[in-house]
Parts: sequence; structure tokens; C-alpha cells
Amino acid sequence: MTPIPPVSAQAEAVRKLFLRHGFTGIQSSKQEVFVLGLMNEALDTERASHMFTVPAVKLANGALQVETGLAGFSSNAPVPEAIQARAWTILAKLCAQIERKLSVPCVEPPAPDADLLHALAPRAAGMRQVQAMTD
Repeated sequence: MTPIPPVSAQAEAVRKLFLRHGFTGIQSSKQEVFVLGLMNEALDTERASHMFTVPAVKLANGALQVETGLAGFSSNAPVPEAIQARAWTILAKLCAQIERKLSVPCVEPPAPDADLLHALAPRAAGMRQVQAMTD
């Protein structure tokens, strides 16, 4: 999949867009994480089997910078390619919409925030956990 560049826009506009598309938002003083639950009917028909998380850094100008490179899955089972493709397609469409209609210039977050995002981003740790469970 083609990498999705980070985008930024006024925080409330980003929140509304993600929430309208099924994400839940979790806020802290320096960042927000948007979470989308995706069902894998082979595993569970009543609740989400996989969580797709997208972190966003709060910028000094009141905007949120969506850190697409740190987006990833949290799951207790391998994530099927179809579900991965669906999540990344949704994220690409949301980011394109932000870029087209809502965009403000991206600003590099300070280093401590980047460390915090890496600590919270599930992609690398989640993939290692999934691999360990399947080995």
C-alpha cells in the first residue's frame, strides 16, 4: 500500500470527520487516538475483532496532525488482508478529505510527543505479539 502522508486540520473538524466514519476518540493533553473497531465474522459476530488505531498530535495552533505512519492494528489474532485493506482505504479517504477541504500546514511535533506516540502506537508491538501467538 502507498504510504499516506500526515495531514493536519483544526482539531474539532478532524474529530467530527473521524467520529462520523465510525471511529472513537481517546484524548490526552498532548494527543488523541482514533480507534475503529472492525469485525471478523470468522472470529466473532457480536463485537469488533480488530482495532485500527490512528494517533494524532495536538499542535500549538489548535490543529490535530494525523500521524498516519503510526497507524496500525491491535488484535489478538492475525488481521485478514481484506480487513487491513478496508481500514487503510478508510484512512486514506479521510486523509484525502482533510487535505482537500480542511488542511492547515503540518508542523513537526516536538520530540517528546513523538516518543509518546511511538509508545502508544500498537503497530510494531501488536505485530510482534501476533507473530508470537502464531509461532
